[in-house]
Order: sequence, then structure tokens, then C-alpha cells
Amino acid sequence: MKRFIASLALASILTAQAAHAQNTSLRAILTAKTTCSWPSTGSLFDFDPSVLSTMKQDTAGTTAVAANNDPIGKWVSNDAGAFTVLANDGAGTFPLWKTSNGLTWAEGDGTNDILYNSAAAAGVYAAGAATLAISMRVNSNAAYMQPFGEGNSSGNTSDIYTLISSDTPTPDNDTTMKASGSFPVNAVTFSNVFTAGVDKTVIAVDTGTEIRVYVDGYADRSPTTYTRGTATFDRAALFGSRRASPSQNYFNGRIYRIRAFNFAFSPAQVKAATVCLKATQGR
Repeated sequence: MKRFIASLALASILTAQAAHAQNTSLRAILTAKTTCSWPSTGSLFDFDPSVLSTMKQDTAGTTAVAANNDPIGKWVSNDAGAFTVLANDGAGTFPLWKTSNGLTWAEGDGTNDILYNSAAAAGVYAAGAATLAISMRVNSNAAYMQPFGEGNSSGNTSDIYTLISSDTPTPDNDTTMKASGSFPVNAVTFSNVFTAGVDKTVIAVDTGTEIRVYVDGYADRSPTTYTRGTATFDRAALFGSRRASPSQNYFNGRIYRIRAFNFAFSPAQVKAATVCLKATQGR
């Protein structure tokens, strides 16, 4: 009888230990904190205003950006591809470099500030599948604003792979993700991005046949299936669209960081990248 009781006691102890180990493992999973992480390959561009060495005040690239409100005349992507965008040479058309409370960003006035590459697209649309990741804030709820766009010389087709505020922005329908520049034009509508004075992170994941947009780490809506148009693009811009038509869709707001990759992010990669983007806003 004593041996039987001892066996029961030992079994009880082992069961309790196993349960404790299982609970500890589950607790570790539930409390695990996602850390900032970017994929090590596939970068198409990385414009990061915290890296002063990538920015110059003039288009020739001779004067360093160093102080709050310095103009940005040339910005080189902080990755191996070194994709470069330049400002117009006209006075007052340069976005400004800003710093405050340990944060840094580039800011456009929504009137005529723009940085562009008129000789080459960034390769986002051409990649087939791609991810566009932006940390940003708009200063107004104006219609037709673009933080980024690619295009060509054929009129409105330059609205291709881009974010753009809707023609009549409302809280539930303020933004369009255009994924195709030639017919049929495909647009994905989502919400809560162009909210004046509020920092946002936006990650648009395009598989080549559907787009899912994540706002502050959460999927805004179900994936939207689209049909890809056929077009070749030869220009790209920040703070506007660099359209061939007169409307440039100037962006009135901040860009804390903007990146693009030549593949569709997994949910885990979206989560880790969101942490990186929020950090640029002090979150």
C-alpha cells in the first residue's frame, strides 16, 4: 500500500511539472514581443531621414543636410541599390528635413515640393509581387495626395503603384491603392490612413494578383483581387506622382521612412516591419 501511495504521489508531481512546463511555454508564446526586423534581401529602396549622409541640400549633392528646416535637394536610398530622387531646381520646391524631440522626418508642403527620378522607375510595379511600407503623417485631409508614385510619360498612367488620398476623403473611405496604370485600372480602397495630424504606418502587400493593406499593423480589409495591366514605367517620385499630366498630387505631410521590396511580405514580416515603422514615430 505504501508503495502504491508513493507511486501516486510521484505521478502527481510529474503531472504537475508537465502542466507547469506547458503553461510556461504557452505564457512565453503569448507574451513574446515582436522586435523590429526588416528582410535582408529584396530591397528596392529605403528612404530614411535619420541617415543624414543620404541627403544633400542641393541637387548637385555638394551641401550636407545637417539642421532643422534644411532643404532636401537630393536623397539617395540607404541600401545597395542607391535609387536616387532629386528636387526641382525652382526656389521653394524642396521638401524640408525636420527634427524634433529625437524624431526625424522629411516634410512636403502639398503645394510644389517633390523629389523625383525622371529617368527610371524604382521597380516596384515591375517586380510583379511587391511590398510598400510607409511611416507617415498628413497635415491635411486634402484630396489626391501621394507620398509615393511610379509612372511613365503617358498621362494618368503614372498613377500606378501608389497610395493616393481619395477625391472626397472620409474616415471610412479616405485612401486608394492603385496597382495598375494601364487598362483595366485597378484600385483598392481602404480607410484611416490620411487622417490629419495622426501618425500612421501603412504596409501594402501585393502578391501580383491581390493586395492587402495593413494600417498600424492590422489588416484594414480583406484582400482585394485585381487584374494587372501591361505598362512600362520610367519615373518615380516622393511627395507627389511626377505625372506627365499637370496634376502632380503633391503630398502635404511627413515621411518618417518609406521602403519597398520586390516580394510580398508574410504576416510575420508585416508585424516585424510595423514595429520598425512605429519606432520612427517614437511609438
